[in-house]
Amino acid sequence: MKEWIERVKQIPVTERILKLRKQTLEEPRYLTVEQARLITRAYREHADMSVPMKRAYALKASMEHLEIRIDEGELIVGNRSKESCGGVVFPEGGIKWLEREIDELESRPQDRFLVRPEDRAYFFEELVPFWEGKTLEDNIGRVLPEEIRDCEVVGKLNQKDHAQGHICPNVKEWLEKGPAGLLAEAKEPGGAGTSGILSGYGAGTGRSRSLYASLCGTGTETGGGKPRRGEGELSGYCRSVHQSGEGAGTKLS
Repeated sequence: MKEWIERVKQIPVTERILKLRKQTLEEPRYLTVEQARLITRAYREHADMSVPMKRAYALKASMEHLEIRIDEGELIVGNRSKESCGGVVFPEGGIKWLEREIDELESRPQDRFLVRPEDRAYFFEELVPFWEGKTLEDNIGRVLPEEIRDCEVVGKLNQKDHAQGHICPNVKEWLEKGPAGLLAEAKEPGGAGTSGILSGYGAGTGRSRSLYASLCGTGTETGGGKPRRGEGELSGYCRSVHQSGEGAGTKLS
């Protein structure tokens, strides 16, 4: 792998690439609701159809009406929006987080986006009312078992408003080996670990061990003096998963 990385580094950077890179980095980044308008229109016009058919009509509308952007010098063209790096709103997944944070996008410390006044108005006047109770996030909220809600007091249930394709861990292996087992595997000759990864891994597991185990065990940070229902059992399970030393995690049948 290191050899290939070094070979890539030796590839000369052309003027074309430098120009496109500069344009991408310097162009203002905006939130864009263009896709959201098309999706919402398709769902509204085909309200009596099944979800797969609504999604099909939304895709058709996007393919037919999304503004096309092709920049000078591009050899591979196409983008999700007319913006070079636009923040695309997909309302069918869930927009509650954006409803809370849209006015902070321009000033938050990282990954900032500008918001046009007319797009903000459309978001609150059209998107929020139409999608209330209809999103993936809403559907999950209606069927989420109470015991899972209780567990969320010490950790987030990943993303419930969209498909999180870039976080797909092998949960079975993680639970069976435990952090200690995975750490030992990463340290083996030829393993995947690097000093930076191992350092971050150790810090992360230390924090999570402290949070999950102690919080569940005491209940003092949950808003009361005694653990909530199921927290004692969860505490013991978290401690077994976060074993240190030789041990693996919990064997799953």
